[in-house]
Amino acid sequence: MKKARKALVLILTVIMTLSIAACGGPNSSNNSSAETTNDTLNVGLSADPMNLDPNDNNSQHSQRVKTQIYETLVARDADGKLTGGLAESWEWADDTTIIFHIRQGVKFHNGDELTAEDVKFSLERIASMGAAKVAVSHVDLEKCEATDKYTYKMVLKDAYTPQIAWLEWPLTAITCEKSVKESNDDFMASPNGTGPYKLSNWISGDRVELVANEDYWGGAPAIKNLNMIIVTESANRAIMLETGELDVAYDISSADYDRIANGSDTSIVKSPSHNTNYIGMSCLFKPFNDVRVRQAVAYAVDVPACYQAAYNGVHELSTGFVDPEVDGYAKETFPSYDPEKSKKLLAEAGYPDGFTCDFYTNNDAERVALAEAVQGNLADVGIKTNIVTLEMGAYSGIIDNNTLNGIFLLGATCTTVEAEKILADFVSTAPGSINTSGYRNSDFDALLEKAVTTMDEKTRWDIYKQCFDILTNDMPWVPTFDKQQLTGIRKNVQGYANGSFECARFKTCHF
Repeated sequence: MKKARKALVLILTVIMTLSIAACGGPNSSNNSSAETTNDTLNVGLSADPMNLDPNDNNSQHSQRVKTQIYETLVARDADGKLTGGLAESWEWADDTTIIFHIRQGVKFHNGDELTAEDVKFSLERIASMGAAKVAVSHVDLEKCEATDKYTYKMVLKDAYTPQIAWLEWPLTAITCEKSVKESNDDFMASPNGTGPYKLSNWISGDRVELVANEDYWGGAPAIKNLNMIIVTESANRAIMLETGELDVAYDISSADYDRIANGSDTSIVKSPSHNTNYIGMSCLFKPFNDVRVRQAVAYAVDVPACYQAAYNGVHELSTGFVDPEVDGYAKETFPSYDPEKSKKLLAEAGYPDGFTCDFYTNNDAERVALAEAVQGNLADVGIKTNIVTLEMGAYSGIIDNNTLNGIFLLGATCTTVEAEKILADFVSTAPGSINTSGYRNSDFDALLEKAVTTMDEKTRWDIYKQCFDILTNDMPWVPTFDKQQLTGIRKNVQGYANGSFECARFKTCHF
């Protein structure tokens, strides 16, 4: 393996050298293969973005591209505090009314000025989308209005305390009413946002090429060209970072972590992602519609051992359904490894000899390794699994439609950094793109609804704890580890920071 990797590095280096010499690559001049022009940043993505609709598709891979093109009303500063985005400021007029003051002079990529009417249109559109609509589920859109060119009044159905935080989520991005209607919602042909980069070219499955928005309200980015290149294999992303073919590489694997972190020309930017990885079970289908079967799976899996085998300890084992840095976090006592208890539960549920099912994952090498480790534990209690490995687009499709039947591996990001965001993933009425397990519990729904209308923070956290306790008993998910953002960068790249939702904003980068 080591010889093969060295050979691959050598081959890539030769190819790059010849390519640069012949046509002066994107980060080089024709005079020297080592001299950069400082006008192109090459970023390695692990999957194709699939579409460029700002309010569709909750995949990180899509959001990593779209957050360069589109922006939201609310943003976060370097300390993680909510701050102004396209809304320069806001205030609560009362418990159910928020007044947003829209930033003046902001231009869409087509030159049209952003107004409160665009905000009104975008939020109404969001309410009609499958994945995004949860962010405005507490908004009474019929009572909302653009009171003047730069003021938008949002009226809530009830006192919903997390509403502001939801409006930082990329799926709540604001777009241009005029261009959406003129293009008949064709964001593939003409994405039109207010962000620091504009689409230049998209070769599906290969790369997305972006160019700096010179009229960006926050000042034009220092780097003119941003190429987001699809490199599905994590090992290849690491190699391309080392050889200089990439300047930034998302999702460095545990196998490459030490080498990239200690490289002469590379380093790792590591930070919490607020993403909890989990073993999910599709509660809508047999046998996982029986809580005893889900509990049996939880007792069958030695989570620490499986996690260590697949990820080599570079992340953090989960102690709850959200990580400890999330507001409203509650520590939970999950079922510990106990194969005999697992077998007993299976027998009580009518499966004394176990059963056979599919076990789904995307084609990420570490997730596949985790699936294989978990598969061994499940086999020990009689649950025979067939691992089905899918490309991320196909995988998201069956998850979003709640048509997946079996066990699956996935992660959920607490985008609002308040626990309600993850708790909302279990609401009975949430679509499959959110409620991935198809969990249904009316008592849970009612308790969460009580929590989010509770203005007192301590009382709200106490109710969140009750919600988490219900999930720990019902086990639609078995939390495994809290993912850390592990981004590899070349040392000549300055101004880079991991962002919310594992999406960096490259407008701050320079060489």
